[in-house]
Amino acid sequence: MLKNIPGTIAMLTVVAGLPLAAPNLSAQAPESSSPDYQRYRVELKLSELDKGKTINTRNYVMVMAKSKGQRSANGRIRVGSRVPYASKAGEFQYQDVGMNIDCSLTPLDGDHAQADLTVDSSGLAGERETVSPTNANPVFRTLRWQGTPAVVIGKPTVVSEVDDVASDRRYQIEMTVTEIK
Repeated sequence: MLKNIPGTIAMLTVVAGLPLAAPNLSAQAPESSSPDYQRYRVELKLSELDKGKTINTRNYVMVMAKSKGQRSANGRIRVGSRVPYASKAGEFQYQDVGMNIDCSLTPLDGDHAQADLTVDSSGLAGERETVSPTNANPVFRTLRWQGTPAVVIGKPTVVSEVDDVASDRRYQIEMTVTEIK
């Protein structure tokens, strides 16, 4: 037992001296400053429901930044195709189909943000939705929603629900804004 006393005294001396050394260690560490910008992750979930049952969901995510001097962060998504259809015998025209999203995000306070949001979706109708069996041209479906919803940061918020006028379908747009630290 006497052999361990010098080691124990040395250990106690080191431990007792740590509080005195700690201020020097923190003074030498570089100060972390807050960045001159804020970053946000904006997720949009567009769901298609048929008679209350979700039949399709598409997710779109954008990361946006706003500098301290800017009022808002901005983002834009474009995805789609050009679909040919006959306009006359042997002549074709093209229709753009896909998703266009424009979003401008303005922080309101620590917990809320307001979006200036436009969602423009277009696609081809299913076989059940063709105008007539003799029509060889595609039928195009569109959804356009524009608004300025206020959302709670970190919580999913349904910002729109729209019924399709030509079917039993309903479209739901859900938005989640998260601040990236």
